[in-house]
Amino acid sequence: MSLRNKIFKLISPALFLFLSSLSFSQPFHWEINIISVTDAEGLLKNIFSGGHNNLEHQFVDIDGDGDLDIFYLDSDQTFGWFKNIGNKFNPEFEYSLTNPQGLFFSNWFYFVDIDTNSNLDFFRSNNGLMSLYENDGSNSAPVWTEFTNKFIPDNFGGNTFPSFADIDNDTDLDLFLGNVKGGLYLYINSEITNVADCVLGPVDNYSLEAFPNPFNPVTQIRIETKEAQKTTIEIFNLLGEKVKTLFNDNLPSGVTNFNWYGNDDSGEILPSGIYFILASSASNKKALKISFIK
Repeated sequence: MSLRNKIFKLISPALFLFLSSLSFSQPFHWEINIISVTDAEGLLKNIFSGGHNNLEHQFVDIDGDGDLDIFYLDSDQTFGWFKNIGNKFNPEFEYSLTNPQGLFFSNWFYFVDIDTNSNLDFFRSNNGLMSLYENDGSNSAPVWTEFTNKFIPDNFGGNTFPSFADIDNDTDLDLFLGNVKGGLYLYINSEITNVADCVLGPVDNYSLEAFPNPFNPVTQIRIETKEAQKTTIEIFNLLGEKVKTLFNDNLPSGVTNFNWYGNDDSGEILPSGIYFILASSASNKKALKISFIK
């Protein structure tokens, strides 16, 4: 199991250009291929011209059936999506009148698996800020929960469109943002080095459990280790920020239980959401995903 730090740090344009130069050019070529797009009554539609101003669109497999669907949003906040009723080799798109899972779209939107759990998450504009909705379900049956309404501290206004890509080839997604004046900004996703890619020992040698999960108001964390050793137990939020150090001392062999009441190091109760418990020692690391509900 791994836990990625979602603290995005703004870097200089010069460094951005340097990172861009590391990418290899790709042999793209121009190809004209008409994609069939119809409404529910079978009438042919063209979503990329006429009646849609400053159209923003994204191809995303929203229904988890292995092919890409189309989402679009224009400048007057008209939203629509087209389900791919064909397949990824022979796409055929049909207009849908339903809003999938009741999502709210404003100025811009973006679907991406930001927490690397194989489920699409959802970003949208929030008066110039970035709101993140975590998918607590699956791609075929998503459950959207607002994780934060301020993913980064900066306000770029409504006339922007984010994009995520692993520009520095470190296996996590970085954030690109543009503004209305033509500026392009890159936020590097920094990884928490002591959390990533935990090397797990055998279950009978080192185990970490929590019950109940989900929990409110308290969960009992159970750690079992074969040998006495210096151990740290910490709590991280979904952005990779450490919010609580639960234990940092010598841990005896055998089973030890700890209670966590959903609070941070200052004693404040944390928001509802997904958290990660990380237990680490010199020879073992184990991470556990846990849900705090109110």
